[in-house]
Amino acid sequence: MSKKQTKLSSKQLQELRDLGIIEESQLQLMIQHDFICGKSRKKGRRMMKMDNGKYTQPILHFSGKGKGTPYSKSMNEFKKEFEVLLDKYTELVEV
Repeated sequence: MSKKQTKLSSKQLQELRDLGIIEESQLQLMIQHDFICGKSRKKGRRMMKMDNGKYTQPILHFSGKGKGTPYSKSMNEFKKEFEVLLDKYTELVEV
């Protein structure tokens, strides 16, 4: 019987890095294998305003990836580029 794996938060990750417990190479490997949430949480959500004045939230989803399957190198690169686009085209809206 397998237990559900718990991911570390960005705050926990920062503490481990500050204490010198993990190095950047280890961090990137852990993110690649989906052991750590890849980005820190912000107050609010990245939203785009539509023509009718309402907001919508763009999301990225890899259908069929499945839990426990690590992200590939190209998937991680794609996620990073998606984050750049989010920062460029959306605004942080408090919820």
